[in-house]
Amino acid sequence: MALCNDPSLTYLNSAGYNVVRLPRAGIDPLDVIGKDARSI
Repeated sequence: MALCNDPSLTYLNSAGYNVVRLPRAGIDPLDVIGKDARSI
């Protein structure tokens, strides 16, 4: 399976973000999930 190289995804990944590429229940567009040392 070929992977796409999207410059915006590459930039976000290099900045430490993980991008949800496939829709999932409970995650709405533009939701941000943060992680602290002890909790999410």
